[in-house]
Amino acid sequence: LRLKPDVAGLTLLAFGNSAPDCFTGLAVALSHPGEIDYSLMLSYTSGATLFIMTVVVGLIVWIAANRAPGWRLSRLPFYRETVSFMIAMTVLLAISGDPYVYLGEALLFIMLYFFYVGLVVVLRYYVPPPVERTLRPV
Repeated sequence: LRLKPDVAGLTLLAFGNSAPDCFTGLAVALSHPGEIDYSLMLSYTSGATLFIMTVVVGLIVWIAANRAPGWRLSRLPFYRETVSFMIAMTVLLAISGDPYVYLGEALLFIMLYFFYVGLVVVLRYYVPPPVERTLRPV
């Protein structure tokens, strides 16, 4: 498909990693709609995401820093992912304040994901990478 690594990561790999959770949640919600605790499903999903964003990313950064001296974190993808995560969690917090979830609120999450994919594609394919700055001795 000739996708850049970050574009493949947020589309193909993200779907592969989250497909079991997605289909399990859908199967439970559709088979027993009156018995499921939707707040538990949302807590599970956001908790799993928080675990990945903290523990998994922390371990990767720690291992990379110890195994590859001079390794640096690229700022743009890191900031992009962090801000996107904060926006999604803020929207989830705002929606969870109301005991009802409306179709428009559910569609908002889907639109947020497609906006995020579009942002990554634009930044990756159409915006030149930032120039690395080096310090010159005085």
